[in-house]
Amino acid sequence: SGRFGKLNKRVTFPETLDLGPYMSEAGDGTNIYRLYAIVVHVDMLNASFFGHYICYTKDNQGNWYRIDDCK
Repeated sequence: SGRFGKLNKRVTFPETLDLGPYMSEAGDGTNIYRLYAIVVHVDMLNASFFGHYICYTKDNQGNWYRIDDCK
């Protein structure tokens, strides 16, 4: 519909992304990207322009950590 709105449900996606099929040229072979951080907006006052951000990062062993300056 071309309209933006809030997502009030869980969103999942893979931890790897292969951009190879979408590249116009072969490049240097580094078309696979691995997710190592996520930034989440926590809604406050039911407004997308106001809230709190939390970051999740992954270390080299695959452990995820929550980074939240409110806790």
